[in-house]
Formats: sequence, C-alpha cells, structure tokens
Amino acid sequence: MQVVISNDLTKIADDQHHAKIPNEPRRGTIFDRNGRPFTTDLGDFVTLGVNPSRVLKRKELAADLARETGRKPAYYMSRLEKDAQFVILDRKISLQSADKLDRKGWSLTRQPDTKRFYPHHQIASQIIGFTDIDQNGLSGIELSCDPLLKGEAGWRVVQLDVRGRSHLDGSLPSKPAIDGMNIALTIDLAIQTIVEEELGVALKETKSETVSAIVMHVATGEILAMATVPGFDPNEPEDSPSSCQKVRSVNDLFEPGSTFKLVGSALLLERGWAKPSTMVDASAGKIVVANHVINDAHKHGVISFRETIAQSSNVGMIKLTQNIAPQDIYDMVTRFGFLAKTDVEIEGEASGLLPKPKNWSGTTKANLVIGHGVAVTGLQMAMAYAAIANDGLLMQPTMLKGRYAVDGTLVEEPPLPIRQVVSKETARTLTSFFFDVVEKGTAQRAKIDGVKIAGKTGTAQKIKPEGGYYKDRFASSFIGYFPADNPQILIEVVLDDPRGVNHQGGQVAAPVFRNIAERVIGLNPELRGYSRKPGKAIKGVNYVAVPELRNKPLEQALALLKKSGLAVGKHGTGDMILHQSPASGSKVIEGEVVELTLGPARRERSNQIVVPYLTGLSLREALRKGSEAGLIVQIKGSGRIVRQAPASGARAAVGDILTLIAEG
Repeated sequence: MQVVISNDLTKIADDQHHAKIPNEPRRGTIFDRNGRPFTTDLGDFVTLGVNPSRVLKRKELAADLARETGRKPAYYMSRLEKDAQFVILDRKISLQSADKLDRKGWSLTRQPDTKRFYPHHQIASQIIGFTDIDQNGLSGIELSCDPLLKGEAGWRVVQLDVRGRSHLDGSLPSKPAIDGMNIALTIDLAIQTIVEEELGVALKETKSETVSAIVMHVATGEILAMATVPGFDPNEPEDSPSSCQKVRSVNDLFEPGSTFKLVGSALLLERGWAKPSTMVDASAGKIVVANHVINDAHKHGVISFRETIAQSSNVGMIKLTQNIAPQDIYDMVTRFGFLAKTDVEIEGEASGLLPKPKNWSGTTKANLVIGHGVAVTGLQMAMAYAAIANDGLLMQPTMLKGRYAVDGTLVEEPPLPIRQVVSKETARTLTSFFFDVVEKGTAQRAKIDGVKIAGKTGTAQKIKPEGGYYKDRFASSFIGYFPADNPQILIEVVLDDPRGVNHQGGQVAAPVFRNIAERVIGLNPELRGYSRKPGKAIKGVNYVAVPELRNKPLEQALALLKKSGLAVGKHGTGDMILHQSPASGSKVIEGEVVELTLGPARRERSNQIVVPYLTGLSLREALRKGSEAGLIVQIKGSGRIVRQAPASGARAAVGDILTLIAEG
C-alpha cells in the first residue's frame, strides 16, 4: 500500500479532505454621468454549498432548503445527487435563512454573496435592465455591457473536516477572481427623473397607452435620458409584464407622420429644387394620388415652402416633391440612417422598414413624404433631427460615457461622427423652418419664454394588425431642440394612442416637451444664455437673482423662493437643502424652476460616516437612526428592515442614499 498504490490512495484522501470552490467576482457598478450609482450590491447574503457524499438525509435537506427559498425540493435533489466533492446548492440566501438551516443541524459551507439592487427602482429601469440570480445581465445595459460588468470567476481549494465543513488554508492553491469593471453612462439621473415624472403626468392626462421620450446632446450623440411609461421595478421584474421592460424608443417601430417631412424638405433644399419662398397651391385642402385622396387638417390656400412646413400641409409637401424620383427620396432616407440600426448600447434594436423603389405603388412616394408607409424607431427620428441641429452632421448615439480605470479615473469614449447628411446651409435653413413651426405653426404649445425652440409635430394613424389604419388611434409626437440659434439639447416625445379630447402632436406632445425642457433649463440655466448675446436682456421679460439656499432648512428655502418669484422642484428626502440648481446669484427669468436636492443636516466635524446596522429595526427607528447618521433614507416595503444598502459598517459620505427594504 505504501509503495505500489500510495499515489492513488493519496489522491483519494486529498479528494475527501479538499474541495475546489468557485470565487465569484464583484459585478461592476453602473453610474450616471455625474458619478451617481444606478446599481449597488446588497451584502447580507450567502452562497450555500456542500459535499454531497457527506449528506445522509438528502430528502430532508432538500425539503428544508425548499421551505426557505420557495424552490421545489427536486431542484436541490438534482444537486445533491451529483458525483462531486462540492456542489453549490443555491445563491443569494439571506443570513436569516442560512442561520435557520444551521440550527437544524445542516453543516453547509457558506460563502459571502451579494444581490444586485437598483436603489432608484423604476427610474431608468428600462435602460439599466436587470440580472438573474447568477449575476448574468438579462436586459438593458446589464445585458449589453455584461462582458465589462461581469468580471472573471476565480477558485480556491479549501480543507473539509469530517462533517464536510470547509476551512481556509492559505497554503492551498487558489486563483483570485477578477472583479467586473465600473462604467459610467451618459444618462443624467436628475434629467432622467424629470423625464419620467413628466411622462407619468402626460400618461394620466392623455390616457395614452404609453408615453416615451428621449433627451440628448446634439453635438455628441450622448443620450441624457430615455424612458417609457408605464415602467417597472428591476428589483422585482416578475411583477411587471415584459412590455413594460422594453426600451420602446429603440425596440419598437412606428409610422412617424409629419416629423418625417424632414426628409423631403432636406432633399428639396440640398438639390436646389425649391427655395423657402417657393409657392405651392394647397387651397383645395386635398389631393388625389393614384385614385387615393390625401387631406390636410385645414385648408391653407397658396403658401410658401416655409409655410408648408410651419403649417404641416400634406398637400403642399406632396406637390413640392411630386417631380422627385423615388430613388432620390430612398437615398435620402438612407443617408439619415432610417434603414439601419443606430448600434446604441441596447439589445434588440429594430431597424427601419421601407420597400425599395422598384416595389413602390402609385401612392408610396406621396405617403412617404408625409410620414406614412415607412416604419422607424423613436431613436432614429431623434438622431435625424439631431443631425439637422448639428449643422447636418449625423452622430453615433451612445449611452456609454466611459469606463473607470483601476485608479478610479474615468476613461471616456470619444464622440463618433457618422456622416454629413446635408450641408450646413441646408441644415440651418431647416432649423429656421422648424423655428417657425413653434413660433407661428402647429407647435406653439412648445414655446418657452426667452428660449428659441425649433421643432416639428407629427400625427399618424396607427396600423391595424390585420392591415389598414385605425380611424381613431394615433401616434402623436413632437421633436424639438434649443436654443435654435446654437442648438445644444434635443427632446423627443412620442405618445402611443392618446385617448383624451385632443390627439394632434402639437396639442398633446408639444406641451410635454415644454414641461421637460423648462425643468432641464432649470438644471442648466446656461442653456437659456446660448440664445442671446451676453448682457442682452429680452424685452418684456423680468429677471431675478437666485438666492443662496444650500444648508438652509427647507421651510426657509421655500419662503425665499416665493419671495423671489421662483418655482421649486424637489428631489430626495430630508429637511435641509444639500444642493441647488441654478446656483445662487444666477440671473433667471421670474417663475423659473429652482431644483433642490434635500437631505439631512450636514455634520461639521466630518463628511465621512460609518453606515449603522439597521436590519431588524422598525421603519420608524431605522429612519431615525439613518437620518441621524447623515444619510438620505429611501424605504421600500413595510414592516421591519430585512436588507439595507450600503451594508452596515461601510464607509459613506454625508448625504449619500441609504436604501432600506422592509417586509412583514
């Protein structure tokens, strides 16, 4: 035995006394553009494992595990019957459940584990997505950036005692896990919150099926916000239908209606086939194309090309483009990028649909130039208008701002130009058209005092699943950018099937644009300044100075804003003002919204605190202790606290968010 089979016996002994267990990496954190986390990892969990050969009462163990987790006993029996020295029974087991199993006499191996948590719940949920129990991305950025976030698993060999319990031994081999990479999105949490709040209001007021919006920076292609309501909570994705989890602006197609008049207008100007002053007779209010009647909403008489766009005349647009070859129109549709995916960082992106000219019917061209007979995504439409705002240069849209290096610095992705769609001259002429749309055309409800807005309305009948169009169901939209003389920000709003009194894009989508834009300008008052020369006030507008509000009690801050004639927007919880935008001393128009970030009183002696242990406390007691520690407390559920993030003992800054999960 010592000479002939000693090696074999040694191997058997090693297998009995040692096990190779996985060492899971930490999944990377997703931050917004300003370093605010969209994800966090709750630490009060464990992974349970066991040596199956040491378990004599497998059915009893499977039944006890099932009672704690809700799984079926067969799930655990399949693991306990494996021929292996070590198997993982389950992940993300609460410490309370693990303790119960210990008290029942089961000697299971524990490994510290974390659970992905989304502290902002529904905010940006469709963009961020969620993971499965094994920390694999299933949707949104969690899926598209999974290779960056996931990291690489390691392993370690542990020593097993006679009961199968594991013990660390530093002399045994191991391979450390490589943690996932932290990433920053282009999304701005404050703007994203504003968008979702305003979309929620619009959903109720218009009785729409869904309402979607995009906010982006025109020069870089960076998406600052993107949302659809109703949404879902990624912490509990099973509680919402999959339709609420879609990024509709990327995943779904729709017929855009009059916003698509951009294509024919750009082609007319680029080729010199029409001037802004070119006149067209739309006095009949209708036109017959291949025995098919196409109508205007109103009779406009004899109008110019510029007025055709301002009043969104279908008849005028069809007459202006009637001599253009189908292939020329198709080529311009392609140049704007409508027939290709944008390659934004979201899985399942749709590309536009349009038959090739050889397959067009007698009405295809006429319908196409007014936005029918073509299907596009909301993001494609936004990028096309952003190209016009950007002097004709089409950019690559992106949600990924950069990746954090090991030393914590952010390595940013550079903006990526795609192509010059039209000349600068054509783009600026179109912007002047779209400015007229807002000033005296179909989108006057998008106006904001003191800011030049350019944009276009769209209203299109929805397609029936069996073919043809509904007479009373519409997709209504508005796409606008500002300031019109030096565009910075673009906002697109799309309402799916508004059922209120009104349904036209100028009536239901333009006001939502205005509400979002006013609040975005409130966060970035310099956007207002782009539209005029420094020091030049707008006639008839009253300017006031924003007071200093930071570190003041909320009641006092509200009184100061009221005295100054300014409106208020609030974020967070607490009685003190931690941050304000615009900054104190800024000159803004009377009635401007000042956004306040609320929180607890700051401590003078230190800005760093240790997160207290709150698990097991009542909501009232946990809220009191968390606030006293200097944290902004967010609570989900009711009863006693069962989980918290950050975990107790972690270091945090005063004013950080502490999320508490309550049950029972």
